[in-house]
Amino acid sequence: MKTNFTKVIFIISALFPMILGCPRLIAEEIALVNINTASQEELEGLPEINHQIASRIIEYREKYQGFQSKEEIMEIKGIGPKLFQKIAALITISDPLPNPQIPIKLNINKASPEDFQKYLNLNVELVKNIIAWRENNQCFQDIRQLMEVEGMDEETFQSIEGQITIGENVKGSTTVTGEAIKLMPAPLIGQVQLIDLNIATKEELETLPGINSTNANRIIEYRKEHGNFQNIEQIKEVKGISESIFEKIHDKVTVSNPPK
Repeated sequence: MKTNFTKVIFIISALFPMILGCPRLIAEEIALVNINTASQEELEGLPEINHQIASRIIEYREKYQGFQSKEEIMEIKGIGPKLFQKIAALITISDPLPNPQIPIKLNINKASPEDFQKYLNLNVELVKNIIAWRENNQCFQDIRQLMEVEGMDEETFQSIEGQITIGENVKGSTTVTGEAIKLMPAPLIGQVQLIDLNIATKEELETLPGINSTNANRIIEYRKEHGNFQNIEQIKEVKGISESIFEKIHDKVTVSNPPK
């Protein structure tokens, strides 16, 4: 028995330095992939990240000014919780890009529900009431009309008054991310600014719901190849512009002054 005990002690003593060395081996420097700066090829080096997903990652970070957390990569189509668990230890967002630009003023005639919540910090119920009022009355003619919205009180209005606009007489642009608003010179119907498909820039087109960078480029290429759009329905001839996308944008675009 004593002999066996001695052998066990000897084996443990022999293995002890190896056990101590394991953390050093594990902690050996691993080249993490910075998803804010990685190239297409570097992203494709991650487990199960194919060419298409890598392209989506790059497109997303360019559109939204970079990832602010590793978890945000799950916003990418094709990257769910299971895949994230496989790559979480292999990626980093060291030296992230600056936070997305905050709008100077939000156009309450064009803002989405998400915009009202994100930029004005309004609760869901109040946002629903604002959208309903806007749809029932076509548009806001004055920011004070927000006081007519059910649930809007003077204190809340005063807290957001300096952050909103109805878009009238606005010069230049205020760029925000996602489906947020870009205020720009454009043809008007009432007080609602429309985007002219015949003169809009890539950045302006990307402010439309469902229009990403690829779609915006295709619209401009179509315009160059076929000339100006004769009507807004013609945009459905552009690859990637489905009926569902057209339904989202048809009341936000125009083709003023098409050639005869």
